[in-house]
Amino acid sequence: MEKISYRPLPEKGSIRLLIVEPCIAANQLVTCRLEHHNFEELREYQALSYTWGDEKDVLPLLIDGTRCLAQRNLVEALTALHPASVAYTIWVDAICINQADILERNNQVSQMKAIYSRAKSVVVWLGAATAFSDLGLEMVQTISTKLLESRHGSRVKVGSTLEHGSAKGTMSIAEFQNYYKSVLSLFNNSENIQGLDEAVRLLSRRWWTRIWTLQESVLCHEVTVHCGKRAVPLYCFYDLAYFIFFSMSFGSWPGGPVDQHVAVREVWRIADLRDHITERGHIKWLLALDSSWNRDASDPKDKVIGLLGLIGSGNQIMPDYSSTTAKVYQQAFIAAATEDKSLSFLGFISEEYHLRDARLPTWLPDLQLHSKPNSDYIASLSKAIFNRSVYNASLSSSWDSYTMSTNDDESVLVVSGVEVDTVTTIASQAPGKILTDDPSVWIKLMEVVLHEWRGHMPQTTNYLNADESSAQAFWRCVLVDLKQGSLHANFDPGKPIRMDEGDYYSLSNLDSDESHHQLLSYWASFCRLGMQLRLIEQFNRRFFVSEKGYIGMGPPWLEQNDKICILLGGSVPYVLRRSLNNTWSYVGECYVHGIMDGEVIRQTQNGEYSYQEFRIK
Repeated sequence: MEKISYRPLPEKGSIRLLIVEPCIAANQLVTCRLEHHNFEELREYQALSYTWGDEKDVLPLLIDGTRCLAQRNLVEALTALHPASVAYTIWVDAICINQADILERNNQVSQMKAIYSRAKSVVVWLGAATAFSDLGLEMVQTISTKLLESRHGSRVKVGSTLEHGSAKGTMSIAEFQNYYKSVLSLFNNSENIQGLDEAVRLLSRRWWTRIWTLQESVLCHEVTVHCGKRAVPLYCFYDLAYFIFFSMSFGSWPGGPVDQHVAVREVWRIADLRDHITERGHIKWLLALDSSWNRDASDPKDKVIGLLGLIGSGNQIMPDYSSTTAKVYQQAFIAAATEDKSLSFLGFISEEYHLRDARLPTWLPDLQLHSKPNSDYIASLSKAIFNRSVYNASLSSSWDSYTMSTNDDESVLVVSGVEVDTVTTIASQAPGKILTDDPSVWIKLMEVVLHEWRGHMPQTTNYLNADESSAQAFWRCVLVDLKQGSLHANFDPGKPIRMDEGDYYSLSNLDSDESHHQLLSYWASFCRLGMQLRLIEQFNRRFFVSEKGYIGMGPPWLEQNDKICILLGGSVPYVLRRSLNNTWSYVGECYVHGIMDGEVIRQTQNGEYSYQEFRIK
């Protein structure tokens, strides 16, 4: 078998297209040829979105008369899509780019946005059919059709970062039962449950979690999803993913167990990014980076390079596979901070501390660790991708109050802020997510931890000798001042909401057995199998007390003498650790009761605190 013989492409504005010849005989090899085209004179073409698969698992095909080898998944896709009587034109990255030529690879990757957005349609290849995959695709289409017929203008948009006038991001159980009435009635017939389970299995296919397939599914107006010979529009999977979320949230899921690797969140993010492209014409760096969370990449640099086609025209980063992984990550997150005018990107650092690549600066997330579902060890407090954070510790409402720079090689983050206090007492770590259908194990562990945390509270009647009782301050701290399920009015499972005065009065009830158990049961519900979409703020965090008597919730790798700091541009306090040569290490976000809403920044005006420079390495 020979390698493909490539003629060089001009550096910019040109691509190769693959012309697949008609299939004459049943067992005929896929026969095709390569053509050069520039963007001004493109013929109509489709673009293929697929996963490469095992490099050693290959099949033959003919390219320009030469018998070559390509990965099985690609050849099976070309075979399944092969019309019997006419040639068709398609763009396929593995064949249309000379992967051995790094310069060409860089140039072609920089044109991905144009390649996919100019295609007539994008063909998603989930893989070969199984015995029952057609049944699954049929159910995907049926659910979408039923909802289209019955929704009467309103629609669900779970996980959306845009404001939609007619879209619902959440619903009550009564609204759920009404909205999904026609869908739920399908499963009164037990035969339809198999179709639902097969539809869910389609969301476990590898395509949903590869980094490159994200932009490939977003940039083109028309996207169809193929499995074997059958296909449905991509948007049908949105309705399936939303139905899975709500039916599980309300205990009404009619199907079998849902594996933690089912790509529900990944579908939400695709839907949201397509809305951003349609309504705004571009996607911001923070949103793109968040949307690629848990997606896998063969090359860790692709965790950034695979997003470049999504970013607006102001993007200054060019694909460069000769750069180090750290350099590629640095460029992306500096661009995100500059574009967003904030330090919200620091909330992305949610991986276990000891697993991080030691070569990365401490202020950078280790994206390679976030290449599979459930990779977050702790939840973000700043909720970076939403328009407004629920906290505003640095009063950073404008660019004027935000200053950030880097050293020459961009490895040191230089920011302004205030050193507020020192961590002195660190309590036990809360249990993390334990995937189980029996929440009692988690509840028992958390009961022990809460009892210990209470024992570390400063022994005063009022918190910091102010007007708030210590008991109320404790619970507000443990709850990170957010509404919790049915315990609080106007709770929204789709987004975090701060507690209000009415909620504060009810906090004393948490010391009663009934309310205490209700809270723990609510938290433990996120350990249930199938509830992998939410990581609550309490998982794996530690309660701590500072030298001045502040109480807080910090990351599990917190140490005594760590410093609590407010950094300009950050919505929450941060924990920093002194390092060598007048630098600091980033430890993590924290909730500190009493300084979440700009109190420290206001106190700089009377000289109680002063600003300083932090060089975070």
